[in-house]
Amino acid sequence: MEKDVQKIKDLYLELDLPGTYATAEEELFLRIQTHIQQTYNGQIQEALLKLLKQRYNFKNTRL
Repeated sequence: MEKDVQKIKDLYLELDLPGTYATAEEELFLRIQTHIQQTYNGQIQEALLKLLKQRYNFKNTRL
């Protein structure tokens, strides 16, 4: 059973699923950020961008 778990972990890393997820997450962040910038102005825009960045940075410190 432990060999099976290790096989799955190895496959997970071989397929670079952490990297794939991080890339998809960053692309989604940028799409949402662009949408907010194009749709809202002033304090609403600032508040939404702040919330987005707080949520994103909670999981990821690349930006």
